[in-house]
Amino acid sequence: MNVTTHIINVMTYIVNVTAHIVNVTTYIHNVPVCNQTARLLKILS
Repeated sequence: MNVTTHIINVMTYIVNVTAHIVNVTTYIHNVPVCNQTARLLKILS
């Protein structure tokens, strides 16, 4: 039981870390896009 629980905990941790990395990567990609959009709106307005 303890070994199984430990394996489940480790797998859950890996999934959480992977999800966090995906979120950070998405955020990093989205920030420049948002900044460029804001600049375009300022130029147009």
